Amino acid sequence: MLKIIFSLFTIFIIVSCSSSTEPDKIKPCSEFYPLSVGNYWEYEKSFSSKDSSYIINYKSIITQVEMIGGFKWFKIESAKNNCTQKKYLLMENDSIYELQYNRQNPIRSLEYIIPKEKKESFPSLLGGDVGITKTVEKLDTTIHTKIGDFSNCFRYEYSTPDWTEIEILVYGIGIVERQFICYNFLTGEQTSRTIEIIKNAKLNYVS
Repeated sequence: MLKIIFSLFTIFIIVSCSSSTEPDKIKPCSEFYPLSVGNYWEYEKSFSSKDSSYIINYKSIITQVEMIGGFKWFKIESAKNNCTQKKYLLMENDSIYELQYNRQNPIRSLEYIIPKEKKESFPSLLGGDVGITKTVEKLDTTIHTKIGDFSNCFRYEYSTPDWTEIEILVYGIGIVERQFICYNFLTGEQTSRTIEIIKNAKLNYVS
């Protein structure tokens, strides 16, 4: 009887270990931003303001490719709070563009570049990005995440008088951290902050 109990206990331990939900370490691919249908990134999002706070988990997944305005766009869908948000990205010469519209005409808005200098600014002239100051900086530090430790990282900042968005992008992985900070336009006081941290990812590397 003791042998049977011991055997069952051993099997339970093996099954428990093999079904761990811990994220796998992710190896960066050779693409600046891995755009491939089926790729996804999972995040923990925390929001805080003077009046409220909450934490949710969500997944951003590349669901399909669509031809819009003569370009091949990767559609990324994120389900948050029973609402699905959508955006479209494309990569050209190691630069990432987001689909925006200017008087209903589709345009490419430059969102991510690989800086040639330690810190650079890049233009924001069309679509919904008019008036947004954009900068990118190469980071000298290692970024520690649940999916690995990475050194080839860039810090992007997008700002207006009302808000600042900061994104940490790992070459070959994607966005591993994002912050969105809102300010009172008159006083400059911070009114809310959102922080999103990567929890897991699945990346298909296309050669």
